[in-house]
Amino acid sequence: MMLRKKTAFLIFMLFALISLNLIAQGLGDVNSDNSITIVDALLTAQYYVRLDPENFNAANGDINSDGQINIVDALLMAQIYVGLIDPPISNCDPTNLTPYIQIDGGAWAQDTGASVNTGASILFGPHPPTGGSWQWSGPNGFSATIREASINNIQSNQSGNYTATYTNDCGAQSSITFTITVSSATPPPNSTYSNEVYSSGGTYYWRINGSTAGSSSSLSTAINNCMGSGREVHVTTSGTLDTTLKVPGTNVKLYCHGNTLTCNFTGSGITNNGNDGFEIHDLTLRNVKGGYGIRSSAASNLSFTNVRAIDIDWIGMRIDSKTSNPWNYTIYNVYMKDLYFENCGSHGLETYSIDGFTIEGTVTAKNCGECGVLFNQSSNGTVETVDAYNCSWGSGYAGLRYANACNNITTNMLYADHCGRGFFIVQSGPSVNCHLNNAEIRECSDIGIWIENGTNCSVKSGCCESGVSVSGSGSYANVSNRCNG
Repeated sequence: MMLRKKTAFLIFMLFALISLNLIAQGLGDVNSDNSITIVDALLTAQYYVRLDPENFNAANGDINSDGQINIVDALLMAQIYVGLIDPPISNCDPTNLTPYIQIDGGAWAQDTGASVNTGASILFGPHPPTGGSWQWSGPNGFSATIREASINNIQSNQSGNYTATYTNDCGAQSSITFTITVSSATPPPNSTYSNEVYSSGGTYYWRINGSTAGSSSSLSTAINNCMGSGREVHVTTSGTLDTTLKVPGTNVKLYCHGNTLTCNFTGSGITNNGNDGFEIHDLTLRNVKGGYGIRSSAASNLSFTNVRAIDIDWIGMRIDSKTSNPWNYTIYNVYMKDLYFENCGSHGLETYSIDGFTIEGTVTAKNCGECGVLFNQSSNGTVETVDAYNCSWGSGYAGLRYANACNNITTNMLYADHCGRGFFIVQSGPSVNCHLNNAEIRECSDIGIWIENGTNCSVKSGCCESGVSVSGSGSYANVSNRCNG
């Protein structure tokens, strides 16, 4: 009897000594359920006798840090469970988190709060940008397990605190909270605009001829119902589109006041088929899957100013004379100014069979799979500036291309950097009297300037660091082979 008591006492003292020598690693939770229980002890014992328990996290098994997982580790876990010793405390420092937030696709702001109107889109992006894992919580059951958590078409009941908990690679946790205040728009009984789409309390309303005509939870429904022949429609809210916006008649003009429309469906963002006089102003269109950003077909007298198309599966904007081949119809009188295209799967801007167009300001195209700007079978046009970056890198398209019998087009300035080709005129047609006044072409994967059998086509001045090839009567490229700066 006395021997058994002494043995029990020695075993207890051994456990006590072992517990004093625990190296704090945040260990013991071998089934990764954020607690140390008798289950962890049993799993560790199974592991020790090579029963290979499922979902056993061996990285947490060596609780006394002696380089092996054995029955001592299992007994220590059991002691922790019954309260004889305290659980290990992590010696891993938590990671400092840096807040970043983006509103409606704008610039990232290093801030932990924002005040927005209903319908806005919010993207949280705290740093560090790599490593570890994230867990989000927020109002109305908001949750996410990625770093860049988003809210589209935010409503007033989503005001509140959004908390991100970051677990670094050694198990220490740190949190950061973003406070979002959402203001509900009130129905404007005396609005400045006769035809308007606005939001209030999570609902979209449309006014026609000065009177509220209807409401919907769908922004697409509100805009489509507000559009009509001869109407100037003012979209005064950002939000999410759940179906394509389809122009229903002639002389429809969309004034979007800098708002962002984000698509969450498969298909083109905005389409116009055969309706003359269509216009879009001051719009950002995002996240188009399986379609064009904006496409207008068989319609003349068009105007597009300050339009941005970002993250578009196909072409950012296509203006053509028909919806399909043969392109035996011509449209007339197209005006554009300050267009921006980014992350387009195909071209940024493409035209087909236009006679008479003016593009003022700058057409910017970044990270497009094919051309930054492509003119097909188009004539009698002037372009102020094209700025193309990383368009068709490693392939045969170009920052700026004239193709399929273009005639009498002059672009004043082309910046092309890291494109497949910089300036490209292809022989089919052929193209006649097509010019580029100034070029600054750098680091193309293919020939920087290629005029193939053009008739009286030219690059009048500038520089090209990626080679020049010119053929065709009266065609030339007067450029240096080194660009300054």
